[in-house]
Amino acid sequence: MSQNDLSKQLIKYIHDQLSSGKQLYAILDSARKPEIAWKPYEFFTEWVSLYKGEPEEILADVAPYLVNFLKKGQYNLELIKWIAEECWADSCAIFIESDYDLKNLLAHFQQFLMVMDEAGKAFYFRFYDPRVLRVYLPTCNNDELTTFFGPVQAFSMEGESAETINRFWISGKNLSSENITVI
Repeated sequence: MSQNDLSKQLIKYIHDQLSSGKQLYAILDSARKPEIAWKPYEFFTEWVSLYKGEPEEILADVAPYLVNFLKKGQYNLELIKWIAEECWADSCAIFIESDYDLKNLLAHFQQFLMVMDEAGKAFYFRFYDPRVLRVYLPTCNNDELTTFFGPVQAFSMEGESAETINRFWISGKNLSSENITVI
C-alpha cells in the first residue's frame, strides 16, 4: 500500500471516529518529529505541551503535545490530514478518545511523565510513543489500567506495521484490544 493510500485510509478512520460522536485528541511527540512543536500554530488548534515549568522551557522542541481535533466546534481537517500524511508511521502520534476537556486530560497525563527505577532515579516515561504504549498497556494489572486510563475511553496508535491501528480500552476491569487493518 502506498503512503498516499495509507494516509487516505487513516483520515477515513479518524473521520469515522469523530463522526460517531467521540471526542478525539492526539498526543504528538516532537522528539520524533521536531516540527510538531510549532505546527499546531499553523492549524490554529487547541494544543498544549505536557511539560510545564522548567521542562517546558528547556524541552519545548522535544516535548509531547496534547492536541484537540476540534477547532471552533468543527473538525480540523487540515490537522488530521497533516498527521495522516506526515506523522503516521513515524511513531509520533497516539489518539485518545475522551469526554474530558484538554485541561483535565493535561492534568491526567502529566502524572505519568516521570517514573522511578528501583534505585529511586527519575526517568521520563514516553508513554505517548506508540512503540512504548502498545507494549506497556498489556503489562498493567487492573488497578494500573484504571489509573492510567482515568478519563480515557480508548487509546489508538499505529501497530508494529503502519498498516495496522492498535486500539485499547477497558472492558469491565480488563484490557481489551483490537487490531484494525488500514486498507
